[in-house]
Amino acid sequence: GDVGAPRDGSRIPRSVRLANIILLIAAVNYVGYDLVFVRKNYPRIGTALLFLAALQFGAAIWLVAQTFHITSRYHNGVLFWALGILPVAWLLGMESILVLSSALLTVWTLWKSGDFGIVNYPYFVLMIALVLPLCYRHEAKRALFASLAGITLWFGFGPCAVYFSGSRAESMIAVSFLFFGLLLYVTGMLHSLYRRFKGYEFVYKFIGIVLLFGFTYFLSFKDVVDGVLPVLFSSTAFSILFGIFVFMISGTGLFLAMRRKRTPAGSTKAAQIENSAIVIVLLFLILVPFPAVVMKVILANLLLLALTIGTVALGYFRERAYLINMGFLFFAIQFLTRYFDYVYRYLPRSLFFIVTGVLLIVLAAFMEKKRRHLIQEMKDVQ
Repeated sequence: GDVGAPRDGSRIPRSVRLANIILLIAAVNYVGYDLVFVRKNYPRIGTALLFLAALQFGAAIWLVAQTFHITSRYHNGVLFWALGILPVAWLLGMESILVLSSALLTVWTLWKSGDFGIVNYPYFVLMIALVLPLCYRHEAKRALFASLAGITLWFGFGPCAVYFSGSRAESMIAVSFLFFGLLLYVTGMLHSLYRRFKGYEFVYKFIGIVLLFGFTYFLSFKDVVDGVLPVLFSSTAFSILFGIFVFMISGTGLFLAMRRKRTPAGSTKAAQIENSAIVIVLLFLILVPFPAVVMKVILANLLLLALTIGTVALGYFRERAYLINMGFLFFAIQFLTRYFDYVYRYLPRSLFFIVTGVLLIVLAAFMEKKRRHLIQEMKDVQ
């Protein structure tokens, strides 16, 4: 051909290129649907093809935008992608596509919040009104986990990032996540009261426990906890935390009232551990007003220890091995942090590393032995 002549691809009319994109996505969806729901002979291949079609839909959005020179912000394409595949997850009940849609919505809100510095409340509305109901309808626990993790990220990069600023912002965000973790845990407690929702309780509790430990650990440092009080009672911060606190206390009260009606007089140890969530709330409320920073640090570490022991005990009596593993992991993190904080200052460097190596080996062997013993004992009881 002539030099400088356009490539063959550029000679294809836009309408034909658009039709090819649509036909390709439709064909992959058809073959996947046929294998999963009609013939039912290759369900895994069909599921993979349906998921591939969901990915193709996202690629098609950018191809169409490029072809027709549509100018828009990139994060809007992610939103259209998420909303476009959501009906497929609803109609076919595919958890993988629901997880993808939830993750894309989270990417969209983080991207948009980062670009404009806004809370992006429409994301929260979409998650509560569309995604979470689908998670319950299709019993999609992994999608529920992805959705709650996304809402947690939105809470941090949305309300917390926008409303809490200044030199003490990190401290305020840590306090906010403590309340948010308690809220999730109490929501999990309420789920356990109803047989229909009982299977979802561990998702809320797992994320809640991680947040509780992570941000209590953050507040156990002297320099951090000292910055909490000056910003705790600012108007915006107080409004957010007060709303979460009211829901948390109301939910805990409802849980205890209904648990008392449904549980016999000889309440199980697991139920008693569940009720200790109120103690966690009270410990934190005691921690905040203390004027002495040292007392706050001591109480934060005591709260961490209580969370660790409670997590292991709850895992044992609820027969959940992952909770036992989490509890031992929490203890190891707290122990090592405090060890390096205080012992490192008072020992010669060479002696410190020798003692640390021996201590870590002994402690690791002891904790692993106890962890395996608890899990094995739990299995024997079953």
